[in-house]
Amino acid sequence: MREFRRILRRGAFDLAAACWSGPCPVCLSPLPGRALRGICPACWCGLTRAETTDGETPRAAFTYRGGIVKIHRRLKFSAEKYLASPLARRMALVWKASGGFHPDLIVPVPADPLRLSYRRAVPGWLADSLARHLECVAKRNALRKIRPTRTQTKRSARERRTALVGLFRAKPRVVAGKNVLIVDDITTTGATLREAARAVQEAGALHVDTFALAHTPPA
Repeated sequence: MREFRRILRRGAFDLAAACWSGPCPVCLSPLPGRALRGICPACWCGLTRAETTDGETPRAAFTYRGGIVKIHRRLKFSAEKYLASPLARRMALVWKASGGFHPDLIVPVPADPLRLSYRRAVPGWLADSLARHLECVAKRNALRKIRPTRTQTKRSARERRTALVGLFRAKPRVVAGKNVLIVDDITTTGATLREAARAVQEAGALHVDTFALAHTPPA
């Protein structure tokens, strides 16, 4: 019953977001249309694109600074799920413009099994929306964490790599022979995405790459 009420609340929120205007989450100005559009045009233009090395596919669509920080916080901490669609649309445009391969599957980095909450749901929301924009399939159950981990925020790059070794398992029956794009919301050192990619590759995927909403710039 509790889960049913939670689903009803989320459904009511999404319906309200689709039908009524709301403020832009970056500048707080009124939106010129339905709240589902997400962010005002001026703030969209002000988001910082992530730098890309020539000849390589991007590891993230944006640099985690300025407006994208505010948008991500609204998505993660206020569960404003409607923002996932416009963000994923931008991710799709960046991915296509870079010449990235067309994925068969989009797989989100899974949540910690002991810390399930809407705050951990953002990669799944982005994956679902990105799959629609890239005209493929999102598979949330293709990858799982096999043990809980502490937050990685204050760990060094070396400590992150050590803590993440062997953390993920992929389902061969889902990913084998497929082109797989693994998606996360924020990446810092890239250790989580690399370990997730290794697990999917070992499960028999044909081609694997990783992509995030935003990359945290060096301190």
